Amino acid sequence: MSLTWVDGVTAETVPADDRGLHYADGAFETLSCHEGRIQHEDLHRSRLARALAALRVTSPAEQGARLFAEAGQRLETARHTGIARLTVTRGSGPRGYTPPETPRLRSILRAYPRPESSHAELRCG
Repeated sequence: MSLTWVDGVTAETVPADDRGLHYADGAFETLSCHEGRIQHEDLHRSRLARALAALRVTSPAEQGARLFAEAGQRLETARHTGIARLTVTRGSGPRGYTPPETPRLRSILRAYPRPESSHAELRCG
């Protein structure tokens, strides 16, 4: 069973005008979780901050830290063990390649059970 939160609310849909859907205007991190704890959280948080900086998001380190803290709380509350994907988009916006001047970032957090893989698949891909 998977769990999904969009902007912190349990949801299964993302607004159709999301710039991440139209223009791949965002970033994501795939996370390994054990009993609600994100493994290697500091590395993921800093990589997300770098991605947000590349997207020219205002205060990327602070925004990334806030979004990670919110995701961590949800995963911890759910005591999730498995894989999670945190996607951050520039949010809803008008058509066209020029991003809005003051975007409202959208977070999409999806938690999945860990897939069953054989040791051979893990070694060979």
